[in-house]
Amino acid sequence: MSNVWVIGDGTPAYEIAKLAQNAGHLVFTSFVDEKGNPDELIYEQPRWGFAPFTRRPETNPDVIIEAIIKKSQKLTAWRGYAVELQKKLTDTSMLVSTLSASATEISAWVARTKMVPRQNIIGWATLPPMEHSSAIELLPTQFSNERVLNLAKEFFTSLGKEPVIIKDCVGGVLPRVVASLINNAAYALMEGVASAADIDIAMKLGTNYPYGPLEWADKIGLDQVLGILEALCETYGEDRYRPAPILRQLVYAGHWGERTGCGFYEYL
Repeated sequence: MSNVWVIGDGTPAYEIAKLAQNAGHLVFTSFVDEKGNPDELIYEQPRWGFAPFTRRPETNPDVIIEAIIKKSQKLTAWRGYAVELQKKLTDTSMLVSTLSASATEISAWVARTKMVPRQNIIGWATLPPMEHSSAIELLPTQFSNERVLNLAKEFFTSLGKEPVIIKDCVGGVLPRVVASLINNAAYALMEGVASAADIDIAMKLGTNYPYGPLEWADKIGLDQVLGILEALCETYGEDRYRPAPILRQLVYAGHWGERTGCGFYEYL
């Protein structure tokens, strides 16, 4: 069993915390708001359906799992926690989400705070719902040492996930491909090609995917999808990653999918 500190802002953070707790790890959590600041209200929300976590580790954690979607949130969060801790976690491994920035870029930020050594940092990537995914992507940087890579493999294997090693990049493989698929479906919906339901039915029956792209987007969280696309567009400068206006509009309206009760579909 490991002491695991999960820091995040949405569905991926809750899911990985729940999986770690169910696997017998001692889980601590710190959830942040849309600006990257600690959000105490999140702890009181009961809708996630599992026991509350201890909020902050009293001793150095074995592993920090960062699951913050937006780059600006990451910067704010790391600055804040580095100031709060006032110490360097030399033996702690940090697994950072690469949905909006590469692990190399994130490791540079964290190294400046002197919170965790750069060689102790490795990237990871996946999409919710994690319970339906059997794989997890691991993205080592040129600085990541063998110890942190092996620890990351062991940790995710303990959650029932098969680690897949890929090159360090923004978005990984699955998040990049699925976000692009969702974006194309959103453009099709916006252009009146078909209804949301018909787009999803066509894709499920035609590809044997578990969900249609718009239903999948609601499960992931439209804010998460938008964050991935914005990061890809910023990094690569390609129009294929430019978010569909309807996706932006829904996110700005607070319609993030199942989590908020409304997205491409409405949920009771």
